[in-house]
Amino acid sequence: MAQVAREADVSKQTVSRVLNNKGEISQATRRQVLAIIERLGYCPSSLARGLATNRTMTLGPVVPDIGDPFFSEMTRGADGAAHVAGYSLLLGNTFEDPGREADVLRTLAGKRVDGIVLCSSRLPDDQLDRFCTEQPVVLVNRQHTSVNVGSVRADDAAGACEAVRHLIEAGRRVIGFLSGPPTSRSGQERAKGYADALQAAGLALEPALSLNCLPYLEGLTRQVTLSLLTDPEFPRVSIFPAFRGTGTNSKEN
Repeated sequence: MAQVAREADVSKQTVSRVLNNKGEISQATRRQVLAIIERLGYCPSSLARGLATNRTMTLGPVVPDIGDPFFSEMTRGADGAAHVAGYSLLLGNTFEDPGREADVLRTLAGKRVDGIVLCSSRLPDDQLDRFCTEQPVVLVNRQHTSVNVGSVRADDAAGACEAVRHLIEAGRRVIGFLSGPPTSRSGQERAKGYADALQAAGLALEPALSLNCLPYLEGLTRQVTLSLLTDPEFPRVSIFPAFRGTGTNSKEN
């Protein structure tokens, strides 16, 4: 910055105002400073700027699985909004692992991001509370008791209840429920909606029809689905998947 200021015959404060697009500076001076910046290849230090402003202009979205279409689309939207506001993203992918999620949150705090968008957190309440009180956090698909934590979430229980009611109205009476990981709060809420819809229709809740599995189409989820559809004890099973990105549809065997 000092070199730019010398060559432009202006103060460092003027160079700073040009870089930050602040202050009343003539267009001629602005063009001159920008031309010298381009010729010298000057790139302002984000670290130095962060120390001076106490802002890093970075945000940290944290998701359980970036391969899940829901989370990848959400991250894409966050990136677009951040770019318009002059922010960059440092993405954290936890692979559905609470321990890794805690590590990612600590890393983002160490990077001094200005805020974190934490999606479908798998952390227990006490651990989540500690992270939420130490840094600005917005929760997605998770609600917390802390009054200082904003959240964006769907009504998972009502949505699941409506989906199961649709199957019941279509004449289905044996309805399987594929829940997400046991740590998924959204899955827990959908399980409640599933149970409520069955109870309202006077149908028994069969524990053998409600199974936990990872939210991936391949591997375990496919095996669980096929085993449920071919179970001789339940010859006519309709499947309600309680997680996104699997492509699994309601199906009758």
